[in-house]
Amino acid sequence: MMGVKTRFETLKPEFFDNLVSATKIISGYEPSSRTFSAASLAAHMGTTLKQVCHIATKMIIKKSKLIICHNQEECLTNIKRLKHLIENQWTSEVSSLALKDLNKKKWEKPKLLPLTSDVMKFQKYLVKEAKEASENILKKHKLVKEYRRLSENVLAMVVLLNRKRIEKVQFLKVETYCKNDAQVQKEEFSAALTKSEQILVKNFKRVVTGGKGSKPVPILFSKAVQNWIDVMLGVRKDCVPRTNEYLFANPKTPNKWISGYHRLEKLAKQSQVKNQELFTSTRLRKQIASFIKVLNVTDAEMEQFATFIGHTKKTHESYYGLPQGIYQTAKVSKLLLTINKGEGTKYKGKSLEKIELSENDEAERSDGDEEKNPDNLHHSPSSSNSNYHYTSGFGPCVNDNENRRVMTTKLEKRKKQNNETSNSSSDNVHETVKKQKNMQKNQTKNNTDNPTVAIDTRVVNGTTATDGQYPYQVSLRIQGIHYCSGSILNTRWILTAAYCINEKPEFTVVVGSNTLNANGVTYQVSYYVMHPLFDPDTKLYNAGLINTTTSISYSSNIQPILLTPLLPFDGVVAVITGWGISKSGSVSTVNELQTLNTIVINQTYCLILFNGYDVDSTQICTFLEHGGACSYDDGSPVVVCGIQFGIVSTRTCGSGYPDLHTKILSVYDWIISII
Repeated sequence: MMGVKTRFETLKPEFFDNLVSATKIISGYEPSSRTFSAASLAAHMGTTLKQVCHIATKMIIKKSKLIICHNQEECLTNIKRLKHLIENQWTSEVSSLALKDLNKKKWEKPKLLPLTSDVMKFQKYLVKEAKEASENILKKHKLVKEYRRLSENVLAMVVLLNRKRIEKVQFLKVETYCKNDAQVQKEEFSAALTKSEQILVKNFKRVVTGGKGSKPVPILFSKAVQNWIDVMLGVRKDCVPRTNEYLFANPKTPNKWISGYHRLEKLAKQSQVKNQELFTSTRLRKQIASFIKVLNVTDAEMEQFATFIGHTKKTHESYYGLPQGIYQTAKVSKLLLTINKGEGTKYKGKSLEKIELSENDEAERSDGDEEKNPDNLHHSPSSSNSNYHYTSGFGPCVNDNENRRVMTTKLEKRKKQNNETSNSSSDNVHETVKKQKNMQKNQTKNNTDNPTVAIDTRVVNGTTATDGQYPYQVSLRIQGIHYCSGSILNTRWILTAAYCINEKPEFTVVVGSNTLNANGVTYQVSYYVMHPLFDPDTKLYNAGLINTTTSISYSSNIQPILLTPLLPFDGVVAVITGWGISKSGSVSTVNELQTLNTIVINQTYCLILFNGYDVDSTQICTFLEHGGACSYDDGSPVVVCGIQFGIVSTRTCGSGYPDLHTKILSVYDWIISII
């Protein structure tokens, strides 16, 4: 840009390419890898430049002395043409590259959420601390110090229960909290609630404060928390100046509040939870947002919950004749209590009406809550102890120590042979493959003799599933003919392979039946989404989501499946279901749903069986000598203990090679971001 003396002089169309180059330089663009060190900066620079054009236009029209423009019309024309180039060319030159890089990094970066066990441990610690602090306050022992201690723990408990942004709680004022909850409305509409919901309305206080954009933000307070706040208010005049209007005031300060962010961080450390860095209000909100997807939550309930959390952009009329305040106090508090008690998976597939709580259930019990979580989805089989036992109606699980011992022994043999193979010449690879296949035969025979782990040697060579055995199974059909499978995630979303929806004609979704030519409920497709990194040639990131036009109604034969971003250990039995080709050499599908018990194998063993074929880190392998997924099984779920960890992607039809599946781990964040 020779001759340019001021930034204003760059606002000409001939300098567009220079602006593109400058943006790539400051955002650290690497041409060889097409990546940015600051992709978000590059993505937003186009908007910034358009704003600069608007400001410059305004200043020229107003004849500002800050801009030297000898020919006003010429200056305005140059800016207008540059803005036109930015609006039409910036996306292809910069934004598309930056967003692709940004999204890829986002999906590849693991996003961890607080474990349910950690949340329960954290909550118990807060209750213990609050109880001790309140007792000391009543004894007038170190009043100011104990007042701060109680305030910090109560603040953390309110954030933990409500899953709110911290600022919505820490800025709450005493006057707002003390406003009376509408008791008349509670009594008037109590008949519309279940017994447990009536209990919650009675025991919870709902306070509405201001949120982003002056929107109302409701906050729930349990009975125990209300009692502790009463203790705080009782001695407030001795600890907090009258000028301080905040409920969670910083003692002895005229108008300061307690920082919720720093207190959460401090209390998480003091409670000695495993993953202290995960205890932020953002991650707590994401945890509960992920959980509600496994419940049979209606559209109305979802909207009310979204409004409560603060994620909605529109306001609906009250549902079921209930005022919003009553609904949130009764139903949303029920959901929040269920999460904090660690009983989330207990209610998989149920509506909020089916979750019943006793009169003694509160989020923070003064006597502590010793109930343990029997079904923690944040743990994989590999992280359990040696006596783990999974109960599920969705397929077989390895659940006895002898089977684990046998599997472990065989895996050690595999590893030993893998090491020998890596040191040998390529001429020995085929011999090693034969040995591994023989080992697989022996493993199949040994496990078939054990009724706990039945390994079939026949979707090639599967067995017919019983009615309702796999209620999550979906058949995708074109003009009534099955061509792919999928799994139910919730009432509006189906998970399948991207290959199944890529450039396909109009298709429908059929659920609730094992038989292709009978029964079943058909749903029309509203739209579908393929993973943005899906490659039709390599079938990497082979995942797609289908949205139905109407909500799927659950029944005994129609239920959602749970997803996990974790991986099963090597040698565990996995279940593949589908209507694909059942015999090697056949060209037609079967009429009855087939199920196949196969074995998860590690990547090294998978590479050996594939004779050096490249297996990507986004894929996971399963293998049986004469069994596996085949044509028309694409998109089928790969399941361990009722939890889906893979999507059938590349099938070998029992030809002696492993089946490759898309790891849920590699696409989990993308799935959650959409559904």
